[in-house]
Amino acid sequence: MMRRTLTERAGVLAGGNALNILALFFMPLILTRILSKELFGIYNQATLMGNILYPIFTAGIAASIYYFHASLEPARRPTLIAQSIAGFFCLGLVAAALLYSGSGPIAGLFHNPGASPVLRAYSLYLFFFIAGDVLFPYLVLFDHIRWAVLAGLLEALLRYPAVLLAVHFGFGLPGIFIGLAALMALKYALTLGFLTRKVRWQDLRPRPGLISAQVRYAAPLGVSNAIGTLGQYANRAVAAGGLTATQYAVYTVGSIQFPVSSIFNKAIRPILREEFSRAGSEGRHADIVAVWRESVRKQSLIVNPLFAFLMLFAGPVIEVLYTSAYLESVPVFRVLLVLLLQTVVSFSIIPESLGRTDITLRASAISLIVSLGLSLVLIRPLGLLGPAIAIVAATYLNGWYSMGWVRRLTGVSYRHLFPWQEMGRILGVSMASAAAAYPALWAPLPLMARLGGAGVLFSAVYLFAALRLKLLTHEDRAFLRQVFERLRVPRPLLRILDHATQER
Repeated sequence: MMRRTLTERAGVLAGGNALNILALFFMPLILTRILSKELFGIYNQATLMGNILYPIFTAGIAASIYYFHASLEPARRPTLIAQSIAGFFCLGLVAAALLYSGSGPIAGLFHNPGASPVLRAYSLYLFFFIAGDVLFPYLVLFDHIRWAVLAGLLEALLRYPAVLLAVHFGFGLPGIFIGLAALMALKYALTLGFLTRKVRWQDLRPRPGLISAQVRYAAPLGVSNAIGTLGQYANRAVAAGGLTATQYAVYTVGSIQFPVSSIFNKAIRPILREEFSRAGSEGRHADIVAVWRESVRKQSLIVNPLFAFLMLFAGPVIEVLYTSAYLESVPVFRVLLVLLLQTVVSFSIIPESLGRTDITLRASAISLIVSLGLSLVLIRPLGLLGPAIAIVAATYLNGWYSMGWVRRLTGVSYRHLFPWQEMGRILGVSMASAAAAYPALWAPLPLMARLGGAGVLFSAVYLFAALRLKLLTHEDRAFLRQVFERLRVPRPLLRILDHATQER
């Protein structure tokens, strides 16, 4: 069977991730309505620890799978699979043990002793979640993209009965995480069954050379990701320790990341990592930059309009999603929205694909120092806004540092590294479209209807402007038509796209 193109594979993953992340997106919306602010704050304190530990313990080994799979001959790949399974298992065990043993002191740092049993229950879930994460890279590498989509969607949907049943029967927050741990244990068992049947387990003798090579590649990346993760979540950690559980619940709502950035990052990163690793091993640096630029442009077409709409309609969005009780989070939400623009770029992929994981380490260290330092300085005078401003400053400083190294490694100037002109035009059209849709909020209708109407009007204006101003390439329009056909959109819209596609 012919291997699908990068756009097709990333498109399938993005569509699946959209369903997956959209399903998970509704979980906090439900929890804000069935839990008190204090319990919701404790819930988020526990998940904060998972958000910190998970990427620290998985990034290095996950990236190494893509890197070595591309360079190893087929006969040696089963050994890599066995090493990876063992690695994910051990890392999950260590992460869970650290959280379980440190639950008391961590709860003390949160000024909330009641969080300790919740953290211990969460540690069991964290173990199975990390151990089972070995599945996704191999579904991508075996080109089982649809299986990856289905597995993620089922996992997301099954979380709801696990959580809601625990709440219904009065098991509280510990019961929620024990139920989720049982779900992840089932996924892990199925993962082992899949890999043992898919791969011929031959020549599985330990190969010290391959083990040491994988460790040398993964260790610096794991350390850099640990530093980067601490930098990314330093603002939340400072907020969790410096605010009450109720205040932290408000900050968490303001920190909500809308699904689109996660959808495209999770879908595109593994595809790009695989492609860049192959191109890097063959010395095709020009191809890496070309694919990089096109990836940034395509993501900007989705991310920039979302940024514009959410920035202008932040208040109504928070009120509709989380009720008026969380309107205090709107200023934090607007500050952190600036991070959304940066998600179209993943600076670390190119250096990592070229074997320079040390660059990611240094960039992550810079981010950690700036984020932690500014958060501690700003939380007292600025309150909720302090940690938010700190993470924005740290993230963009990290980006500028990494961009300099990408330029050196590829030999491409700053001017040609990004599609600057296209990105600026897309952002300008997005802001104008959002402004054009704002009067919809003045209609004498319920807030949800007004916001929905504004969203529809905004989407129509943006799509019309994108077509008229030729922000979409011929390939973009053709791909969009395929998507619309599958969604069974009205024929008049398809005719508009056909007309645009035929234009030169």
